[in-house]
Amino acid sequence: MKRDMEKVERIYQEDAGQDEGQWYYRTRGNKAVGPFDNKPAAEKALKKQIRSWAGRVSPKPVWPRTWHPIRLFRRSATRQS
Repeated sequence: MKRDMEKVERIYQEDAGQDEGQWYYRTRGNKAVGPFDNKPAAEKALKKQIRSWAGRVSPKPVWPRTWHPIRLFRRSATRQS
């Protein structure tokens, strides 16, 4: 299935108003973050934000209680050795 979507630049420079020449980046929900004095500063801040989001997305894996290694390999009280 082909998607016809317009590519939107995440980092952009403000063209008009009092912040003319300042750089911003967009997050989900079209929220503008900035201003930054130059494009590399905006890129660096965006990368830092993405790393912080990625750290929260990957939770520690949780074993199902019955599959926990301690339960799988413990000796049964009824088993004779």
